Amino acid sequence: MKPSWLSRTSIATLTKAQVVMMGVLATLALTALFAVFPLPGGDDWEVFRTAVQRMVHGQAIYGVRLGTLQTHYYYPPWVLVLLIIPGLLPFNWGFALIRALSFILALVIAWRFRLSLVKQVLILLSPPMLYILLHGQVDVLVLAGIIFLPPSWWLIGSITKPQVTLAFLFGIPRKEWPRAILITAMIGLVSLILFGLWPLALLNQPKDILHLGHNIWGGLWPYTLPVGLALVFFAMQQQDLRFIMSASPFFMPYAAMSSLIGPWITLSSLLKDWQAAVVLGVWWAVTFYRFL
Repeated sequence: MKPSWLSRTSIATLTKAQVVMMGVLATLALTALFAVFPLPGGDDWEVFRTAVQRMVHGQAIYGVRLGTLQTHYYYPPWVLVLLIIPGLLPFNWGFALIRALSFILALVIAWRFRLSLVKQVLILLSPPMLYILLHGQVDVLVLAGIIFLPPSWWLIGSITKPQVTLAFLFGIPRKEWPRAILITAMIGLVSLILFGLWPLALLNQPKDILHLGHNIWGGLWPYTLPVGLALVFFAMQQQDLRFIMSASPFFMPYAAMSSLIGPWITLSSLLKDWQAAVVLGVWWAVTFYRFL
């Protein structure tokens, strides 16, 4: 009998209560640390926060330019619902909470896939993780959410941030599809009732994000599609969730550096500690070369 998607990813011997308590305490401590000693940045978080506040006040969240970046909000409205608490906090504290959650959940994902302590550190020191912490992106939050939800939630999760989660729809077991469709339809219907025809508003927004310098696939997509498809086939063949987690960025025409957090977790899990360290060192070298 082949193992299930999640059978290789149990979180060791800690009980759920212990994990939750440790996570809450660590998140509170890190939030205070990031708030008192703030890192620079936060341009993406400013967009999310502004969109949350516009949503709360019944204002349009699509078709308007937000934040210092003057960019559009490109995600489903339920992302903003999940960000209400940090989005209503003062900017610095909300940003600190997002950073703390991203930091903790990256470690939780690493524990789930039984990565060594060295590899956990390498994940936290990687370009995708630094991008997330500096800009206030939500890639780790979305990725952790879908990984720890049952497969029946993977369909709605796959469209939440497609460049991070799209490939999870290929991992939904056949018997879970009716429930997955029902959950997605219910959430979609509620979102249409609350936010109107937001899919059309989202699609009608300018696509200038595809041509920005931080789109790592600029000029390369759709040549990345075969890579994503091969990873999905390998995931199905091996029944290994790690390759589903790594495939999503390769299907989309837009991906930022933060979108590679899933592929990096997968790749590092397949290497020895010293090999992963060498790869990360080369990655940082070419990153500096690219921006010099």
